[in-house]
Amino acid sequence: MKQVIKKFDSLGALSSFIASTPVNGVFKDQSFLSSRDRGISFNGSESFEAANNMMLQGWAEGAARVRKYMNADVTATAPKRVIYNSVVGFAPNVPNYLSGNPRNMYNQKRVKTPKKVVTVIYDCCVGSGVDTKDLETAAAALFNVISGLESSGVRVELWVTMFNHYGTDKLDMAVKIKSAGQPFNLLKMIYPVVHPSFLRRHGFAVIERSEINEKEWLNGYGRIVSDRNEKTKACQALRIPSDNVFSYYDICGKTEAQIAKMIK
Repeated sequence: MKQVIKKFDSLGALSSFIASTPVNGVFKDQSFLSSRDRGISFNGSESFEAANNMMLQGWAEGAARVRKYMNADVTATAPKRVIYNSVVGFAPNVPNYLSGNPRNMYNQKRVKTPKKVVTVIYDCCVGSGVDTKDLETAAAALFNVISGLESSGVRVELWVTMFNHYGTDKLDMAVKIKSAGQPFNLLKMIYPVVHPSFLRRHGFAVIERSEINEKEWLNGYGRIVSDRNEKTKACQALRIPSDNVFSYYDICGKTEAQIAKMIK
């Protein structure tokens, strides 16, 4: 069995890998490559170059549509305010004043509180029969949950993964979309979660450059992994947390409250 691990710290790193790595393995001598040759009806984009531009610059059209589904605006979490006794302040502390305590005024200060970090993994693999509007609706619910977590003070790290297995070969890829310290940016996050070209152009381009040698991969570029234990093992191999691994099939048709309860 051959297991290929591809891990990228950013969408830019993924783009650079594809640009600098030649097609190899069983795909090397193929005149037809799914990542480049299939048209807009399958990939959702006119060309690989157009898809790459959306990935790096942001998918404005998709972001605008998904934003309409979202119920809440993203707001920053204010630092916690702490009230304390001081010699100066905004209001008197009468008991301290009457007892002669020089710290007879209430003052306040802002303090940074420790932020809990939650890692969310979104498996972008989806069947060709899933409608783009359904993907957008599910993504809107997920993004609203993420923005709500951040507004409550929880920092979210978001990864998008591709788990494709076929025969004795396994290819597991992960791309960091948002680090815990980065602000929520729907424009930059929407393409890898929603757009079919991320899987069918960028994901397939990684497969074409990963020394896959089994000929069966030419027919369909592997198979979607649905078994949760297999996904957990893949996350462990990628060295990313496996507590919150979701796909479209896990969150479609669910409310934001239901999705929020699923996040550990």
